[in-house]
Amino acid sequence: MKAQVFSQSPPKVEVNNNTNSVNGGDGESKAAADLLLATRGEVKWSSREVDGRKIDIEFSAEHPWYEKENFSLSFQVKAGHSYVNKTCNTLFAPNSTLFKSIQRQSDKIGLIWVDPDKDTSQWCLIRPNSKYMRKGYGLHHKITPATLYDLARCYGRDLNKPKHGHGICISRKPKTLKVLRSNAIGSYYGNKVVLSPVLGEIKLTRLGWKHMFRKSRRAEYKETSLQVIPVLGKLLEHIPREHIVHSTKYYSIDDFEYRECEHVMSFTQVKDSNKNYLNVTVKVLEYVRYPKNWRERSYLTQLVQRETRLLSAYILEG
Repeated sequence: MKAQVFSQSPPKVEVNNNTNSVNGGDGESKAAADLLLATRGEVKWSSREVDGRKIDIEFSAEHPWYEKENFSLSFQVKAGHSYVNKTCNTLFAPNSTLFKSIQRQSDKIGLIWVDPDKDTSQWCLIRPNSKYMRKGYGLHHKITPATLYDLARCYGRDLNKPKHGHGICISRKPKTLKVLRSNAIGSYYGNKVVLSPVLGEIKLTRLGWKHMFRKSRRAEYKETSLQVIPVLGKLLEHIPREHIVHSTKYYSIDDFEYRECEHVMSFTQVKDSNKNYLNVTVKVLEYVRYPKNWRERSYLTQLVQRETRLLSAYILEG
């Protein structure tokens, strides 16, 4: 017979003024634990129990595509429904008051919100010039082993690297598609892999070539892609002017979860031979695979895989 040690029913979590301190501390521990388990990085507490401080944890990790380099970010942690827009049921949406309080600081600050209902942690990075996302952040903002690459992408926007396509010139002299194709194909397959400061190694494969030059695509769009390809290797080494994660899909196969994202990057400082500015758009597919039970895995690093492939590149007219 099992001993009846506890005379009362199991407790339920209370959310009120009396429990704010303990719930906040639990939230910070949960956020730090999720971040550590997902990225295998390091965290340092920053005045953890002082609610008025602007930074709760300092995070650092090995950079995923720059060997022997580390990167670091600061995070504020919040837990509970009072910090989010309750109308956004599926996306992480900090309320405007919280967003503005973080944005007033002089540097970029990460925010981790712990969902007390789903026991999950979600993140975003807020810069002094960030726009308020009333409808919430995308599905890729939940903390998983893919988050390491997301944080490195955000960090990469501030690196001392070429920016926005400045100094790159594209020839737009009238040529037949046959001639343009002949000039582009060697350049495309000659690059194979390009190191981007925001996405790491991007592979130039048949996937992108077939997508850009499929039969159903209009000739004028094929032409702009063929004009971009000779400079694509250099262009992808630049930090884009704008970078949007257009769509995110999660799916499972056997014991692994897959995350697929489409990245859309704009380079607005590219010029043509007449020194007119061009807006070059590049789309990249990112695939990350990791175990479903990544929180329980002792040896996770070797089980996380990532690959990025070019989908398309073209000049956005108008």
